[in-house]
Amino acid sequence: VQPWLSNGCCWVLHAEVGASSDQAMLAGFLLLAFGTVPWQQHVREHLAEQARPRLANEASLQLVPVRGRVRRPVQRQEQRGVARGPQLRPNTSDVSLHLVRQPLDHYDATDTRSWTQRVFVRRAFFDGTGPVFVCVGGEGPPLDASSLVASPHCNDAVELAAVVGALLVAVEHRYFGPSADVRPLPSFDTESLRYLSSSQAVEDLINVHAAVSLNYSLTHRNRWVTFGGSYPGLVAGYARLRLPHLFHAAVSSSSPWKAVVDMPQYNNGVASALANTAVGGSANCASTVRDGHAELLLALRTEEGRRDLEASFNLCDKGALDTRTLALAWAGGGAIFVGAQSNNPGCSDPACDIRTICELLSQPSDDPPTSTAAEPTASTFSSSTTAAQSATVQPSTEPTPVQVGGMLLELQALRRLAAVNAKQRAGACIPTMELDPTVALAELLNTSSPARAWPYQTCAEYGFFQTCEVGSECPFARGALSLSGSFEMCRRAFGISAAEVAVHVARTNARYGGNRPAASRVLFINGDVDPWSALGVLASPDGNRSEPVYLAAGASHHSWTHPADSIVQPSVRRAKELVWHYVTQWLHEIDVSF
Repeated sequence: VQPWLSNGCCWVLHAEVGASSDQAMLAGFLLLAFGTVPWQQHVREHLAEQARPRLANEASLQLVPVRGRVRRPVQRQEQRGVARGPQLRPNTSDVSLHLVRQPLDHYDATDTRSWTQRVFVRRAFFDGTGPVFVCVGGEGPPLDASSLVASPHCNDAVELAAVVGALLVAVEHRYFGPSADVRPLPSFDTESLRYLSSSQAVEDLINVHAAVSLNYSLTHRNRWVTFGGSYPGLVAGYARLRLPHLFHAAVSSSSPWKAVVDMPQYNNGVASALANTAVGGSANCASTVRDGHAELLLALRTEEGRRDLEASFNLCDKGALDTRTLALAWAGGGAIFVGAQSNNPGCSDPACDIRTICELLSQPSDDPPTSTAAEPTASTFSSSTTAAQSATVQPSTEPTPVQVGGMLLELQALRRLAAVNAKQRAGACIPTMELDPTVALAELLNTSSPARAWPYQTCAEYGFFQTCEVGSECPFARGALSLSGSFEMCRRAFGISAAEVAVHVARTNARYGGNRPAASRVLFINGDVDPWSALGVLASPDGNRSEPVYLAAGASHHSWTHPADSIVQPSVRRAKELVWHYVTQWLHEIDVSF
C-alpha cells in the first residue's frame, strides 16, 4: 500500500456479477485517491475492498477434519477475467486451507482466549523431503489460495518451490483476515487492538510451524524459509532473527526495517524516481511536477484561482477547494498520481508509470514561461486564514505575483499537471469524498471497522508518517502535508499521543535492530525507484557474509515477488535470480545445533 498500500503492493479490485452500481463506483474512485496521507489511503482501499462482491462459492466451502484439526479444500475456480486485460484467476484446486488455533496473547499465560488463523498449504511439488517455504501475510489484501499459485505476494517462493520440491505455506496475519472467524476479537476498539503487533505475529508462526509439521510429518531436515514483501517482509525477517532454530533463512523484500516517526524520505524518493532516467524520468520532469505544485499553491490563495483549479482538474463539486484541510491534503499528496512505489514499465493505461507521465509533461507547449516568483508554501496559502476561519479558505487580499484571471493558461507547469490528471482519470471528475481527510478519519473512529488495524500499528510500532515539508525534496506542495494530521489521527482514533508514538518507534528499533539487524541467512532486496528503500537494509550489517543486500536499479516495491512472466526489467529478473541463488545455497548449509 504507500505503506498502507497494503503491504506496499497493489490492491486489485473488480466489480463482479451482482455488484450494485454504488459498489462499483466506490471501488472505482477510491483506488484513485491522489492527494491523501497514507493512513487515509489505507482506509479508502479497505472500503473499496469491502465493496467488492465475493464469488458465489467463496463463502460456501465446507470444513473437513484432518488429524485432529480442520482443513477446508479450496475448490477449483472457474477461470474468468479479473481487474483488467486478459488476467485469469489461478487454478487453486491443489491448495488446502487449515485453521490453526492461536492464543490471543502469547505473553500472558493466564489469558486462555484463542482464535483461528488461516493457513494455506500447497504440496504439489513436495515429496516429503524438501524444504518449507512460508509466504508471510500482512496488512494488505488478505492472502488467499492464489498466493501459492500466482500472485504479487510471494511468487519468488512459488517458482523456486517447483525447482527444489518445497512445501508451500501461506500464513494470514492476525487482524487482517477477510471474515470474523479469523479475527482475534470481534471489535477493533483500541483495547482489542493491543493484541495486534509484529511480535505477536512472530509468535503465531511458532504454532503454525508446529501444526504444519504435525500434519505433514515434517522433521528438522525439512528446512523452513520465510518470504515476504514490505511489512510481511519485516515479519519474515523477524522470524529468522528471533526464531533461528525454527526458520532456517528468510527473504525480506522492500522492507522498511528502520522505523521512523517523520518520513520525508518517502516523497523525497518520489522526486528521485521522477528524475531517474532508468525508468524514463528526467530532471526536467521532476522540476515540472515540483513547479506545478508551487503554482497550484499560488492558485489556491484566491477564490478565482480555486475555481480555475476545480475546472481544470475536473473536481465534481464547485467550492470543494474552499475547505482548507481538503485543499491542503490534495496539494500535499499530489494533484497527479506518481506511482513510484508501484511503478510498472509494462503498464498500458495512460500516464500509468513514470515514463509515460514524464512524456506527457515534456510535450511541447506554446504556453508563456512559468512565473519566476519565489516558491510558495502551504503557509503562504494559509497566512491570511485566522484560527476562527481554519475550516474554510478565505480570499486573500495580498498581491500575487501572477494574474488571477485565466491563471491556468499562464502557469505552464500547472497546466501540464492538469493534462496528466485528465489522462489518468479518463475524463471522470474527482469526487469531493475522495479528497476529504475527514471521511477517512470518520471510518477510523468507527471501532467496528477493520480499517483501524494498520493505522493502529503505525501509531503503536512504526510511525512511517509520510510528509511533504518545506526544505525537503518533496515534488508536491511543500508544507501542505505535515505530521500534525497523523498525530491527530493517533490521538483521536487510538488515544496515543505524539510523545507515545515516538517511544513506540524507538522501542521497535531497539527490539529488531533498525536497519542493522544482527541476523544471519537473511537476504535484503530493495528497488531504487521504491521510496521505501530509504528505510531498508541497504548496507550489509556483516559485510555480506550472511546478510547480503541487493539494490535493483529501476525496480519498484518488491516487483521481483511478482510472477516471472509479468517482469520486463532485467534488474528485476536479476533480483529474482538472486533470491534463488541465496536460498538454494542456504538450504545446503548445516546448522551446528543439528
